[in-house]
Amino acid sequence: MSYVINAVEYLVLDGLPLATPAWYTTEMSDLIGTAEVRGSDILVPFADGVRPQPRRPTVSQATVSLAVVGDTNPDGSAHASVRDGLRANCKALAWLASRNGVDAAGTRLAELHLDGETRVGRVHILRLRFARESAGYATGQLELSIPAGALL
Repeated sequence: MSYVINAVEYLVLDGLPLATPAWYTTEMSDLIGTAEVRGSDILVPFADGVRPQPRRPTVSQATVSLAVVGDTNPDGSAHASVRDGLRANCKALAWLASRNGVDAAGTRLAELHLDGETRVGRVHILRLRFARESAGYATGQLELSIPAGALL
């Protein structure tokens, strides 16, 4: 299937762009920040303060909000029925969460395009859920886990 990309800033998961006439991201700021860190300092008995220890990036969680419409296909052509179109578009997106990723760790390739900059990394798709708002419109939340902590 061909896709029409209709945004300057968008996310691509395993080759599926999340910026088409059929679906698009409404909020993805969780992907723009830096990695969370792990580690702690060592408390030394009977001494003031602590002994500092290095921190390392650790896994981060991110939620991407989506909007899905039923009147349009991802290639920009019209659906005959908005109900059938919404069902088909949600099913196409659900493909992402219906199987493991392609590498040995089960992750998927994520590409975050930000107005001329591209950040890349591997992600696990934890969950995708939809809420139908009307016959031809639904919202969705895509929950991701980023093992490296952030897309770089």
